[in-house]
Amino acid sequence: MAAKKATVQVPTSLDEITLGQYQEFLKAQEDNQNEYFLQIKAIEIFCLVPEKDVKMIMAKDVKKISDKIINLFKGEHELVKSFKLNGIEYGFISSMDEMSFGEYVDLDTNISDWKTMFISMAVLYRPIAHRSSGRYEVEEYDAKTPDRALAFPMSAVLGSLFFLFNTAKDLLLITQSYLRDQVVKQQAQSANSDKSLDGIQVYMDLVEGTFSKLKLSQN
Repeated sequence: MAAKKATVQVPTSLDEITLGQYQEFLKAQEDNQNEYFLQIKAIEIFCLVPEKDVKMIMAKDVKKISDKIINLFKGEHELVKSFKLNGIEYGFISSMDEMSFGEYVDLDTNISDWKTMFISMAVLYRPIAHRSSGRYEVEEYDAKTPDRALAFPMSAVLGSLFFLFNTAKDLLLITQSYLRDQVVKQQAQSANSDKSLDGIQVYMDLVEGTFSKLKLSQN
């Protein structure tokens, strides 16, 4: 039987792939890591083609299509400041310093797990309330509707993760430099600097641990 010549709409950017689809693919990957199985799942999930139809596509085309999809996720991704979804414009929160404790908890406790990533994204991206002079204000965080973030584009999801990753990295470098300067000063001023160093090293380990946690969330 000849392979089916089907027209497959392949995503050309991460704007066309949702967080929900990506979660579905990761779940499939957890259940079965066979290369051929994942090629089928990639086309089924991201191109919206039934599995039975994917199996009828020419083998060389299946490989080509799945490779194109996978390549969309490679490299670094720029922060997406705003995007439109179902007639609603969403914007990245303008100031993380002004987050409430509840927002911070939802962001921090869910950002390292792809199963709950949508909760963190609902904190980071909110409907834009109004714009003025090139700036915008987002609505208050609604903890009751985080699942709407499952429809967010992966361009925004990965862009925000890389933004947070680089922000944390910059903060870590600055903090480490400052702390090392303090260590040098303390060593020069006190013969008993080892005890002071112990306390500073603990803090440096804590900062690096937070940085590593954010880094792992991109895997």
